[in-house]
Amino acid sequence: MSPMQLNPDFWIMRPFNLLFIAVFAAFLLVLVLLSLILRKAGTGLKTAVLVILCVGTLVGFFFYKYYLSLDAEYNVITANMGGFNWWGEL
Repeated sequence: MSPMQLNPDFWIMRPFNLLFIAVFAAFLLVLVLLSLILRKAGTGLKTAVLVILCVGTLVGFFFYKYYLSLDAEYNVITANMGGFNWWGEL
């Protein structure tokens, strides 16, 4: 039985739950704190912080996609699309 047959609301995205709002608020808080901390910093430090954040985001993205490719439930969902495809995920 496919997930769609078990739960008709399976494909409906509901992003505004408590976890989504908490993560979004945490990102906003980090953004505000970094802007306050780096307000009087030099361009070199601001550049270094941005590069570190970008590299961290890229590494986190690949960890997330790697573990998503190992998820059996996600593989069932993407099976009719040819399975997990790294290029398609990008």
